[in-house]
Amino acid sequence: MAQQFDCPKTETELRTLLDELYQQSRKARQEGKYPAFKGLLEIMSAETTIVTAIHNIKSNHGSDTPGVDNKTMRREYLQKPYRWVINDIQRAFEKFEAQKIRRKYIDKPGKKEKRPLGIPTIRDRIVQECMRIVLEPIVEALFFEHSYGFRPMRDTAMALERLNFITFHTGYYWFVEGDISKCFDYIDHAILLRRLYHLGIKDRRVLQIIKQMLKAGVLDECEVNEEGTMQGGIISPLLANVYLDIMDEWVTKQWELKNTTHKYNQDSAKRRALKKTRLVPGFLVRYADDFVIITDSREHAEFWKSSLKEFLETEMKLTLSKEKTLIT
Repeated sequence: MAQQFDCPKTETELRTLLDELYQQSRKARQEGKYPAFKGLLEIMSAETTIVTAIHNIKSNHGSDTPGVDNKTMRREYLQKPYRWVINDIQRAFEKFEAQKIRRKYIDKPGKKEKRPLGIPTIRDRIVQECMRIVLEPIVEALFFEHSYGFRPMRDTAMALERLNFITFHTGYYWFVEGDISKCFDYIDHAILLRRLYHLGIKDRRVLQIIKQMLKAGVLDECEVNEEGTMQGGIISPLLANVYLDIMDEWVTKQWELKNTTHKYNQDSAKRRALKKTRLVPGFLVRYADDFVIITDSREHAEFWKSSLKEFLETEMKLTLSKEKTLIT
């Protein structure tokens, strides 16, 4: 497979390469296209990427949490010879076989129910981090500007500020407060992999490894995981945003990012023109699997709720929570 980029030999070269991936992806999006990247596996399995991934995981409090093999970062990798460590991770990439996930339950703040986490082995976590490092700049350049969950340099305060900005500048005060029921548990693997390919991940070896990660069984529960992404996996938040980008694109192309024949210099001029049509106004703000659509009337809020419910069920195999999805 042809490789587009030289493998980084230093951390500086890696950072430069990641910036280049981002810029190429961004440029394609600005031209109304999607990028196409091959040769990504060589970057992910490069010595510099592996060292960076290990440093990232080592600084995380969960680095000493073992998976099903009871191995930790400190015992398995930090105390082994440098060359052995690099070779071991590179062998993992060459013929990847995901090990089972260890299940752990943690408390949800203010709730009686617990959140299930999946803890991969430390070896699989390093592979996941290597992949996240390379995939993130590509898809980040393509994601909807106003999704804020599990993304670098974004937080809940920014999401709230966006809500205030929209209501102040539009005068719209009808909200569809949406909650997707058990989103992480029901992500469809085939749809997710197609979306990754659509967003420019054309290296089929990378897609095959992600497929193996998604299907990793859970100890004492199942041999093969047929749907969903494991909360607790390093790459899971990124994959969830890739999946939910399908919803972002569908919602925003109906109003906020609607393609128009005439190109407007200002968003306000475009909004005034759209108001003269029969299109239903809707501004999306999303944080992980929680979102808000802001519109101008209760009738239009009901429209967004029902049409989005149908879209999620038919196109993404997800459902809106009846109890938590509200019109306010």
